[in-house]
Amino acid sequence: MLKAKLDSVRKNKKGFSLVELIIVIAIMVALIAVMAPAFVKYVQKSRDAALATAAEDFEKTIQTFYGDPDCEYTPHAATITLQVTEKKLAIDKTGTFADGEWDDIMKASGADTAKTMGITKNVYTITVSVDSAKNVSVVMGEPTTKA
Repeated sequence: MLKAKLDSVRKNKKGFSLVELIIVIAIMVALIAVMAPAFVKYVQKSRDAALATAAEDFEKTIQTFYGDPDCEYTPHAATITLQVTEKKLAIDKTGTFADGEWDDIMKASGADTAKTMGITKNVYTITVSVDSAKNVSVVMGEPTTKA
């Protein structure tokens, strides 16, 4: 009778053996090890693309801002740098802007420097140049990599 009970328990085995579980875990670890670098690369590319989009939008805003016939500000040469520092969009500028001019540009651009962005090593530089006829040229350079 005891032998019959043991045989029925062995036949109705439900679950996995320890060896089977270890094999499945080893396969999962191997797959993760192969896929992780590719995943990190794609995340970095998406962060770079988000910063590039912000820079392109800012470039178009400045062109529109100074191209508006009702613009009360005199265009002048400037260099504007966009990068992500401490997960925030940092916009640095060189050039002299009139009182309120930079604030108006920022409002027009909709650039949200408080918005959290993914860290990227790219830096975009937008150069605003003005010729003698007060024609404005806005050029966004290729991204450079910060150290």
